[in-house]
Amino acid sequence: KLTFKKLQDALVKTLEISALIMVLVAASNFFGAVFSRLWTSMLLTGFLLGLEMNKYFILALIMDQPHKVYISLGSNKGDRLKHLQDAVDLIFARIGKVNIISKVYNTPALGFEGDDFLNTCIFIETNFSSEQLIDELLTIETILGRTGENTKGYQSRIIDLDVLFFDDEIINSKSLKVPHPKMQE
Repeated sequence: KLTFKKLQDALVKTLEISALIMVLVAASNFFGAVFSRLWTSMLLTGFLLGLEMNKYFILALIMDQPHKVYISLGSNKGDRLKHLQDAVDLIFARIGKVNIISKVYNTPALGFEGDDFLNTCIFIETNFSSEQLIDELLTIETILGRTGENTKGYQSRIIDLDVLFFDDEIINSKSLKVPHPKMQE
């Protein structure tokens, strides 16, 4: 029989566990360069083995840490600064938390004749997979007026969104290559 006392005890235990989880997650974020996500998960699983709660639910909450992603943004058509700002706003609204926005800088068009680009880079956190992310970035480009390119090579564009890094993963799929292959040029 569920009593108020049992419910109160369960709530106190949940709060204690939540505090422990917050400390462990903060530690795993701090030591992220040292410990991999798998190591952190194994460590947290060990702490959770003695708990009298649904361990799988807690583990699922812990494992659902957001992906850390760097995205480059560029525009060389129309109101370039507005296009960059609109893209950042849509990324925040549709994909995830925008943590850092670099300074905006001007670069000449490379590989083709065109107006200079305004460029920036953002660091975001998202729960999207890499494939979901690239699909959503392509949708944002379309929303902002980018049309499909029928020509080969580089050309002017209203907005260009490229994934530079997705966590520490190396991705080589048809739709996405990470780290971005032209990043070092």
